Amino acid sequence: MSGSKVYKSFDEALLEPDDVFMLDLSLQDLEELPDSIGNLKNLTRLNLYENELEFLPESIGELKNLKWLDLQKNYLNFLPESITKLTNLEYLNLYKNDLISLPENIGEMENLVWFYLKRNNLTDLPDSIANLKKLEWFGAEWNQLTELPNGIGKLKKLNYLSLGNNELSGLPDSIGELENLTWLGLSENKLTQIPETIGKLGNLQKLDLHSNKLNNLPESFFELKNLEYLVLNNNNLHFIDDKISEFKKLVYLNVAENQLSVFEKSKLQKLLPDAEISV
Repeated sequence: MSGSKVYKSFDEALLEPDDVFMLDLSLQDLEELPDSIGNLKNLTRLNLYENELEFLPESIGELKNLKWLDLQKNYLNFLPESITKLTNLEYLNLYKNDLISLPENIGEMENLVWFYLKRNNLTDLPDSIANLKKLEWFGAEWNQLTELPNGIGKLKKLNYLSLGNNELSGLPDSIGELENLTWLGLSENKLTQIPETIGKLGNLQKLDLHSNKLNNLPESFFELKNLEYLVLNNNNLHFIDDKISEFKKLVYLNVAENQLSVFEKSKLQKLLPDAEISV
């Protein structure tokens, strides 16, 4: 079938550039990607997993048909501005690099659906990330993020958001606008409170807030009626409202390593008789 061949040699690919749709250069100890990568105009899938790349050539932006790009486990400090010209890209994996920033106009990659940034050195996210209207899956755990853009609530199709192991001390109110979110990971940050707007996340099923500095939960929190997994261990909670009994779908609750009294712990067992509870 035309286009089904996976090329594994860059030199071979350059011999017949118009026929190359899939190029797998993973695990080849590449220290640089030649400018001539831009000659592969029909490339839809490029795998550069686990190499020695510290930068990408500007010509990467010429791969207008690229839909899938795997750059995980390299040594990238930054991305060229031209990468934002990959407007057909749907999958971008940058796990375990050395990124300290993203291009300001990252939001021009309007077809991005899956975006992974775990284990980099990012301290913030560009405001334009709010323009990724098709984004469904976003992970940026193990960075140094101190805040989220206010426009994050515009990502209406987002159903998975994982931001654990960062430096977040607060969340924007717009977090409550992520109406399709089913999974929210915020563990191991510096959160002291959760905005009232969180109660608008009516489709949320899994919420991980362990290892923060939460003293209480907002009243709206107990409107999250579709929660199945709730992880709150290692915070500073002294009390949990009886309204938690309204979490009829809750399968698992972890409230260990808080400041809950013996009475509060036993009360939870009575309020949620069908859930597994770690106290």
